[in-house]
Amino acid sequence: MYRALWEAADRSRPEEPAPAAPPPNLSPTWRRRLLKRLSGPWGFAAAGTAIGLTAGLTLFGLQHSPAAPPAQGVTEAKDAKTGYGDAGVLVHNVEEKCQKPRTHECALHLAWDPYRPYTTPNSADRVWHQDLLHARCRIADGVTVTDEEEKHSSIWIQVARKGQHLWLPGIRVDPDRLVQLSTVLPRCPT
Repeated sequence: MYRALWEAADRSRPEEPAPAAPPPNLSPTWRRRLLKRLSGPWGFAAAGTAIGLTAGLTLFGLQHSPAAPPAQGVTEAKDAKTGYGDAGVLVHNVEEKCQKPRTHECALHLAWDPYRPYTTPNSADRVWHQDLLHARCRIADGVTVTDEEEKHSSIWIQVARKGQHLWLPGIRVDPDRLVQLSTVLPRCPT
């Protein structure tokens, strides 16, 4: 399979037939033993464990993989009719003690207006570390927000949440992912 993909990508190489591998010669007795073991309770347990482990590692890899650089020549992905983009964004809390509990003290806030101070009167909804939000667009000239590590950002991301369009401060996104989102999401229409 990989050879066919490689050759399709590189047509300058001369085509060589792939050597045919003979099928393994398994005796009928060996096949029966293998099928008996795989169809027993331990076979199902092993298959379930393998499937669970594969799914878990895949999700872990997706969640913790480094931000991929945007494709060359692609600066913004937006819907021609609405002018809005479509991307997932994970909320990031820099305070390690607040990355697990979903308590009131560890909640981060979405805002009604990115041009008003990021304070309680401007709070529209609560989110927590690793919440997945639907991002639509971005601005770079909102109110500057400072996080608990004294880092600053005036980037804000408009998110769709519970039928409303609210704002997530860019400082509440992992810095590597924020760079990627700033490349992929369009500027919010004015």
